[in-house]
Parts: sequence; C-alpha cells; structure tokens
Amino acid sequence: MRIKVKILFIIIFSLILILFASTYYSQKIIEKNAVTNLKDDAVKIVKHVNLSLVTAEEIAETKEIDEILKELMLVRPNIVRIDFFSFQTEGALKPLISRTTGSIPQTILKQRDINRVKKGKIILNLEKINNVNYVRVIAPVRFRKKIYGLIEIKSSLKEFDELLAKQRKYAFIIAIISVCFIIIILVFSINQIILRPIQKLLKAMSKVKEGDLEVEVIPGTDDEIGKLTASFNSMVQTIRKNTREKESLLRQIHSFNEQLQCKIQMATEELQKRNEELSYANQSIYKMQKQLGHTRRLAAVGELAAMVAHEIGTPLHSISGHLQLLMEEVGLSKEVYRRVGIMQSQLERVISSIQHILDTTRPPDVYYDWIDLNRLLEDIVVLVLPETLSKQITIKKEFQQNLPKIFGVCSQLHEVFLNLIDNAIDASPQGGTISVTTKHIVTDMGCSALGGELGEINWIQISVKDYGKGISDDDLRHIFEPFYTTKDRGRGTGLGLAISQEIVHRHCGIITGESKINEGSVFTVRFPLKKSEQNR
Repeated sequence: MRIKVKILFIIIFSLILILFASTYYSQKIIEKNAVTNLKDDAVKIVKHVNLSLVTAEEIAETKEIDEILKELMLVRPNIVRIDFFSFQTEGALKPLISRTTGSIPQTILKQRDINRVKKGKIILNLEKINNVNYVRVIAPVRFRKKIYGLIEIKSSLKEFDELLAKQRKYAFIIAIISVCFIIIILVFSINQIILRPIQKLLKAMSKVKEGDLEVEVIPGTDDEIGKLTASFNSMVQTIRKNTREKESLLRQIHSFNEQLQCKIQMATEELQKRNEELSYANQSIYKMQKQLGHTRRLAAVGELAAMVAHEIGTPLHSISGHLQLLMEEVGLSKEVYRRVGIMQSQLERVISSIQHILDTTRPPDVYYDWIDLNRLLEDIVVLVLPETLSKQITIKKEFQQNLPKIFGVCSQLHEVFLNLIDNAIDASPQGGTISVTTKHIVTDMGCSALGGELGEINWIQISVKDYGKGISDDDLRHIFEPFYTTKDRGRGTGLGLAISQEIVHRHCGIITGESKINEGSVFTVRFPLKKSEQNR
C-alpha cells in the first residue's frame, strides 16, 4: 500500500470518526435537553394546577380540574395523556380524572413511585409505546403545603424524533460532502507537498543505484522533506568522494598485487628448487636410514652369530676332532666307520645352517614397479583358501573398479596384506566372515600454519575387517611394537604387524587399527597417490 493511500485512509477514518462522534453526542445532548424541557413543562403544569385550586373542596370536585386539564392539553398538543389521582385517608390512591388524545394506555403506578411522590419528589421516565417514545412525569398535587394527590403526564416525542431524524440525515449528508471536499483538498496537498518531492528522491535514488553518482536533488522547501533532500545530497557527495578514494585505492592495490604476483612467482620457483633439493636430501636420508637399520640388524645378527659360534662352535670342533681321530684309527669295522661318517656329515650340516643364518644378514635386493592392489589381494585370497575352507570362513571382497595403481615393492606389500589377512583368519570364529575393501578416497588437509590452503590428498585405502573377539584398548596401543602379540604362546612371534608397519611407512603410507571387544577388528592401510599415479 502506497504512503499516499495510507495517509488518506488515516485522515478520512479520523474525520469520519470525529464527525459521527460529534453528531452522535450532539443528538444525545439535544435529546437530553428536550426531555428536560418536557419535564419543566410538566412541572409548570402541576404548579398551574396547584395554583388553580382555591379550596380543598375543589379537589373533590373533578369538574374544575377537568376543565383545567382540558385547557392545558389544547395549549400543549404534545401532551397525549393526563391522569389525576387523590390520596384517601387510609393512604390508598383513588383515580379522579383521566384525559387522553388517543389510545394511549395508562401505566400502572408502582408503589415505589407513589411513596416517592408522597415525599414531594417528581419522577421522570421514558417509555416506548407502538414504536413512539414518550416522556412520563409523575408529580405531587399540593394545597397549602399538603400533598392531596398526584398527577401523571405523558408527552409524545414523535415530532421531536422526526425532527431529530431529519437533522441526523442532513448531518450525514453534510458529513459526506465535507469528507469528499476534504479528500480533494488532501489529495492535492499531499501530491504537492509530499509525493512530488518523494518521487524526485526515489528517482534520484534509482540513478544512484544504477551507478550515477553525479545526481543532485534541489530542495523545494525548508520542512522535513527539504532536510531529507539535503541529507540525501550530502550522502551522495560522501559516497562519490569515498568511491573516488576507493577507485584510487583499488588501482594501488592492483599495482601492489601485480608486484606481489611477480614476487610470489619468483618465490615459488625458488621454493620448487628448494623442494627438489629437500626431496633429494630426504631420499638420501631415507637410504642412509635404511642402510643404518640394515647395519643394526647385521650387528644384532652378527652378535647372535658370534655368540652361536662361540657357544656351539667350540663343542662342534671338539666333536669333529674326535670323529677325525676315530676315523684314523686302524681296525675300525666298516659299520662303525660308516656311522662316524654320518656323524661327521651332520656336523657339516649344522655348520652349513650357521653359515646360512649369517647369509641372511645381507640386504635383500628390492624392485619397485606399478602394482594393481586388487589383483594382489585376489592372489592372497587364493593363497589362504585352504585355511579359510578348513575354518569355513567367508572372505567378502569389495573392490573398487578401475582402482589406480601405486608404485612400490610387490613382495613387501604382499607380505603386509598376507599378515593382515592371516591375523583376521586367526581372530575369526568357525564359520565367520572377513571383509576386504579397496577404494579411492579424497581427504581435505585444511590450512597450513602460514594460513595457506593445503588442498586435498588422494588416497588408496585398503581395509581388512574381521568379526572376532576383538582387541582390548590396552593391547591395541602396543600391537605395532616388535615381539608384542595377543596370540597364544607358540602361535605368533609379534613381528608381523611391526614389519608391516615398517613396510607401509617405507611406501609413505599409513596403517591404523581399530577394535571393539566382541565386535571384531579392522586394520586400514592408506597409500597417497601422486598426480602421475591418479591417471594409471
């Protein structure tokens, strides 16, 4: 709803309310004054009757009073009925005269009204008979300050009501004409004083919204709308000034941005160069760590071999010497000589086994290649088929199709997943189920400490889940430690998960384990994908 309509509606509603309220209250005042005048007339009539009575016998003589009442009704045609009553000695009320100009019935007097009249009070009531309003006045009749009776006068308000209805009609017509005239004046005034200046402001605001900041509205008056126009012009000037400063600042920022882009590009190139150097250094460190680990293992095995050589070698040499002496003795039977030869060959076998243990300390040769993990897991599932069939275990495979390949050592990864599946088989009950899942996932790495976005990382995720008895929280914290096992004695060495973790870390991956008692365990391995690996 427009403001013009709102203002007109409020003003018209207020005018109509005021006009009708004033008309209503003025009519009420006129009615009240008319009833008061009728009451005064009735009081005058009663006084006239009282003054016309000279003796007490005239009260009993109704002829004289009847003539007086007849003259009064001729003089005042609005009086339609007069009833005259006298009080008897025992207090009863006796009707004496009743005059009426029509079929107006007499109203039964209430004892309460009679008692009030006896006390000298005048009673005024309004009655409605046959849709005509009447004023009923009951007054005492006195003679020498003594009340001898009462007179009841009914006056018709018909003429007054008709006059009041005409007046109400004329007032309504005048109110309508006045409202129409006022509406015309208001519409013209609002258009000239309010709407035109507001429309100019709205038009100027539309231009400012479209980007024209050179617009200016000339104030027409010094009232509130004029002050609003002046404020609008001041606001546009401020916006114009701020816009120019903003454009200048944006040009400076654009120049700084170009310089910053150049510096960032140079820094990026330098960072890439440093990153390549760091990557090469990391590879070197990794090789050195690998060699150091291998050296430590060699040292441990060498120490063990030395201990074995010391503890076993000495008795073996003694036994070997005695056997050689026995074989050199003359007169040995062929059977004894043969048995001594067998003992000598067994000693040589023990020596060969010790030498084989020493050979295992040498670093193995590894070969990196592109590996299809789905196919690798398929081969492992076939490999453990005899054990799963014996325990009636079902392996549920959920492999993602077109899974990207990863670059790694096939034999080492084969060892990792074989360990995980073997552990799941050992933990599963008779007739249980194992789930092996592969999928390609993407994780958000969030923000770096410098505030830059690290972006997203693509992973190959492999999960092995069993539904066995589970692992306690205390054991779960140590399962990747060497020689720590939850299996029964003789069924595990505690090296499988430790070796698997080392291999996964060697491939820049992550291995985690989760478990709940009586619900099973799930081991998850993730390998990051490089951009070159995502398209294979």
